[in-house]
Amino acid sequence: LVFPESGRSNEEQLRLSHVFGPSQPHEMEPLIVQDERELIIVSGEQPDEVLPLIVDGRVRGGWLFWHQDESYTTDIPLGSLLRMVTPTTVDGETGFLDIARAYDDLPAAARARLDDLEAVHVLHGHKPADHRFGHKWAEVRGATADEWDAEFHELTEFDQVVHKLVRRHPVTGRQVLLLSPLSLLGIIGMEKAESDDLLDMIVDHVLDEKYVYIHKWRANDMVLWDNWTAMHHALGYPPTEYRLGYRTTIAGPHGYPTGRWARPEETVP
Repeated sequence: LVFPESGRSNEEQLRLSHVFGPSQPHEMEPLIVQDERELIIVSGEQPDEVLPLIVDGRVRGGWLFWHQDESYTTDIPLGSLLRMVTPTTVDGETGFLDIARAYDDLPAAARARLDDLEAVHVLHGHKPADHRFGHKWAEVRGATADEWDAEFHELTEFDQVVHKLVRRHPVTGRQVLLLSPLSLLGIIGMEKAESDDLLDMIVDHVLDEKYVYIHKWRANDMVLWDNWTAMHHALGYPPTEYRLGYRTTIAGPHGYPTGRWARPEETVP
């Protein structure tokens, strides 16, 4: 849902977010807004602080691959509400992808094959070399010092977590994929080659442009999405640009766990 130019304050954003559910504390403390702990900051880096990436031949800041929020934890939130305070003057769009429709479009045999499978996820720092799936969407590498002189800041690495590939939506009961290519590592109980082949097929199917909506931000726009039925992707912007947004995280139903920490024998190298 898009609320055009409607979020002029933290209070307005929180009031709207609470209509859809209580806030869930974010797992990454450095992102939490100091004076309003229900919000996290999105972007906000100065040019010398951006993660320097080369995406399809262009230097990009603020680029983040397709994902479902907090898939690297055992308690995935139900949704998010993002408000853009300061949009970039060029680029800076966010893509949203209907992963529920993409799952429905899979052949019945493919859906049946996924039913009982569990996948391993991890938050690994977002270096391009760590992205194992979905490479057809964009060619990404780190920038060299002569392309953009900024230091890469590693994120805190979480333990690996296990989620079923297909889960029942906690509100609608619809069968949906929990895929999140940004954090996806492999399938439990499969040899690496078989796991990679299956996940490459599923991710490549899902990352079809027919399932994608690209939002071009204006100041005070707010966009709300269901984290179980939609993935999102920050397309990036020139690192000389400045962009600032705030996001709420909407908790899922109480007592509805989405995953578990991986046992030592289940971890993926």
